[in-house]
Amino acid sequence: MTEQNKAQVTAGMRGASWDARLMTRHYQMVPYTLGTADGQRTLGFLFTATGTERTVVSIMHPREMAITHYLVPFILDAGCACSLRLLGAGPPVDRQRPAAGA
Repeated sequence: MTEQNKAQVTAGMRGASWDARLMTRHYQMVPYTLGTADGQRTLGFLFTATGTERTVVSIMHPREMAITHYLVPFILDAGCACSLRLLGAGPPVDRQRPAAGA
């Protein structure tokens, strides 16, 4: 296949994973489901360093589940928890609004 005929890759999060050397700290990762306003469920993962964090930073993507997202270590270092969620694991993205109180 010549350079001109190669298909261009337009999806995927290559290079978006954390450097394992940055995650040598104590942390906990808990899988969870989140209910949406239309009654669907989506999968997510909550990372915490102490379990007493009062702020959660959410990272979402419509097609990729990036559990080892490169921002997680920096978010934990900032004293926040980090939630990673796959938007495409349920209804169309435009209908995935968290239910009241979620």
